[in-house]
Amino acid sequence: MPGSNLTYVRSYNKGPHSSLKGVSPQERFFREPELISRLSDEQIGFSFLLEVERRVSADSVIVIDQVDYEVDFRFAKQRITLWYTPDMKDIFIVEAGGFLTPVRLLNKHDNASVKRDKVRLTGGEDRWN
Repeated sequence: MPGSNLTYVRSYNKGPHSSLKGVSPQERFFREPELISRLSDEQIGFSFLLEVERRVSADSVIVIDQVDYEVDFRFAKQRITLWYTPDMKDIFIVEAGGFLTPVRLLNKHDNASVKRDKVRLTGGEDRWN
């Protein structure tokens, strides 16, 4: 049935409409070409990205569909928004201002050897005297 739906839509858009004073939707659309914005393939691609939120672990790992990915350490322990293609080929963190930072598959060996800041305790007593 998908073919018949397409045929119907084409027919509908080429036929005159009383709400458009006898003009077809297609005619009306092309009457003012200066109002039509053309998008690049890249812009179209970004328009159809999927979105998900995740909390980043302390070791900068996120999980999407049971696959581990690593992000920059500055996102550790934060909630982030991700945009990704349906095939999971491209995954991005959406940062402030709309900047997109790519995400990569987790390399467990490299991730295990990353130097991380350790939590330092204040010591307590001397500080309050």
